[in-house]
Amino acid sequence: MAGTEGPAPARRRTKPRASRTTRRRLDGLSRRIIDDLGAIARDKGHTLRREVDDLVDARKQAATDGLADLSEALRQASHLLSERGRTSLAGFGHAGADRIDEAAATLRARNLGTLIEDVERLARRDPVLLATGAAGLGFLLVRMLRGASVA
Repeated sequence: MAGTEGPAPARRRTKPRASRTTRRRLDGLSRRIIDDLGAIARDKGHTLRREVDDLVDARKQAATDGLADLSEALRQASHLLSERGRTSLAGFGHAGADRIDEAAATLRARNLGTLIEDVERLARRDPVLLATGAAGLGFLLVRMLRGASVA
């Protein structure tokens, strides 16, 4: 009955197995690569953060300088109005200059994260005021840029 057994069972192909030592070496190597990539990414992230902070600081300084110039110009105009007997308008000018000085001091004292949180809080509390202020600021910036390009 040797011929009645039927076909021989098919042998499953098995992938060649790496030795336990080889797997450990590969695991260790992959961990080191991942650790090295993480360290490189952290280092690049820190470098980028410093560069962004430096750029933000430079822009903040330029903005506060511009606010100081605006405040001084408003004070001079208020002084002229006062000399011409327009004391109520001069009072508004002085009050506006004081508010601009306060805004400049706030901008100098706060970091970018705190400023963003303040704007977000204002947007939730009073979105119309934020939109109006942004439009007014945009108008002033355009006027200043046009004035600078003409000069």
